[in-house]
Amino acid sequence: MGKKGGYNAAILAVLVIALLVGVSYGVYEVYLKVTPPAEYFQSFLLIRAPIVDQYSGTVSSQLFHFPIPDNIGRPVLGGIWNSHDYDTDGYLPGYYPLYTTDTTGTITVESKVARSYTLGDFFNVWGKTLNSTQVLSLKNGSENCPSCIWMMWVMDGAGHNQTSTEFQRHVIQSNEIVSLTYG
Repeated sequence: MGKKGGYNAAILAVLVIALLVGVSYGVYEVYLKVTPPAEYFQSFLLIRAPIVDQYSGTVSSQLFHFPIPDNIGRPVLGGIWNSHDYDTDGYLPGYYPLYTTDTTGTITVESKVARSYTLGDFFNVWGKTLNSTQVLSLKNGSENCPSCIWMMWVMDGAGHNQTSTEFQRHVIQSNEIVSLTYG
């Protein structure tokens, strides 16, 4: 093989390597690259109401904590998914951008798009009522507790606690605790 043959082989080798690198990069970009979510954080929700004696109507100072289901917005058997407003925003395949994975009240926000998701969005996917006069099925001034009303407190990640009237319009923030209390 002469100088020209060696030169052609070197050029061919460089072209093959360049082609392999290009194809590998394309496969990485299209199939393997993991883009982080635009939004990812967790918030905590408490829903509480006084225990009312069903016979005497006496309102107790003890509070009943309403459980938050563990499968809201998740593609699992028995998953709860009543709203389809943001179906395509979920970061994980098949997940809604607002979901729960346990019954502690932890709401995970994990979205492909940066959006201000509200507590109303979460209650919509859960399929439950949320406004200043009714949470779940319990309305202000119910028969068992005529003087009771819903109140909302929000404690931010820095520990600052304040009342709110936003209810369904409240934008969920990272590391906050939202308390909906009937009393």
